[in-house]
Amino acid sequence: AEAVLAGGGRVLCVYNYKGISKKERKGFSNEDIREALEKSFPDARVALMDREHPDLDPSATILLTTNYFLENIFNPFKPLPFGLVADLSTDFPLRQPHFRATERAAISALEWRGVAHASKAKFLVQTDVPDLGFLGEIEGFARHRRTGKCLQGQRRDELLRVARHHHLHLGAG
Repeated sequence: AEAVLAGGGRVLCVYNYKGISKKERKGFSNEDIREALEKSFPDARVALMDREHPDLDPSATILLTTNYFLENIFNPFKPLPFGLVADLSTDFPLRQPHFRATERAAISALEWRGVAHASKAKFLVQTDVPDLGFLGEIEGFARHRRTGKCLQGQRRDELLRVARHHHLHLGAG
């Protein structure tokens, strides 16, 4: 995020906790995450956009949102310019007692990967379960534009080392 912001780009952070209890969310609300982002990136303008805060702030450099953005704002034919799309709650659907929990988590991650792709942005996934099978599939979608070769495996050790240091898992980019 620092590199994107330093280059004048915008960051879209996604935090969906619909159907997840406060205990399972580890006590974080969208407001808590917005405050943490403001402390971590004091020079950035952080805005929250969800059902309770439906207005898009065009001056925001970090936009924290939920599925509200995907369902009501996102237009794949005229995507908003982002340099990074970060899914901060990739594994939350796994905490739901439903036989399709893994499928729902994968679909959600792929939807946000689609937002990143439309915006020509990097895609970052944060998870407590880095061994999820579908994360490899998402990573496999990242292909080198000139050669068509999959980037999976290239610099992967370095990227995972950095991601683990920050407790994040890189999905694709």
